[in-house]
Amino acid sequence: MLYNGSLDLPEPKPLPGQNTPTPYVFVGDEAFPLMRNLMRPYPQARVAGSYQNKVFNYRLSRARQTVESAFGILAARFRVYKRPFECKLDTIDKIVLATIVLHNYLRTKILSIATGQEENDEVLTNSHENHFIPLALNRTRNSTEAFNIRQKFTECFNSADGSVEWQRRAIERGQF
Repeated sequence: MLYNGSLDLPEPKPLPGQNTPTPYVFVGDEAFPLMRNLMRPYPQARVAGSYQNKVFNYRLSRARQTVESAFGILAARFRVYKRPFECKLDTIDKIVLATIVLHNYLRTKILSIATGQEENDEVLTNSHENHFIPLALNRTRNSTEAFNIRQKFTECFNSADGSVEWQRRAIERGQF
């Protein structure tokens, strides 16, 4: 669905400091293809000697770390993630959704006990908003559009509007 454009994503919006809309993207690593809605880092050959590409790769890596940390929390709580799944893709989607709902319920339950507040069942009643879509990798030649979108993110991350405080401090100290 991501490859053929049939995935229902929010309408593109301009990045900070830009006027033209940029599509929402998923964040991937080097194993994924660069696509209109799937960003991957620049290859090492394009990073060497390019401060802007290095900043983009670092910011993309930070976003991936957040996802990997969330997965690590799930894997620590549910042993099913410790080994390869041996079931159908539909079943994998259900297992992932079930463990996320259970995790959120347990987290809410523990928080309510710790704070003495009533339990909040909003996590369970709003779980219909979570949709898990298997990503079929179709390794085709990267499109010019995907390269242009990555370039827009690169420009944003390196602009005054899109940079972050650590980035500005590192530049001032000559560390980046």
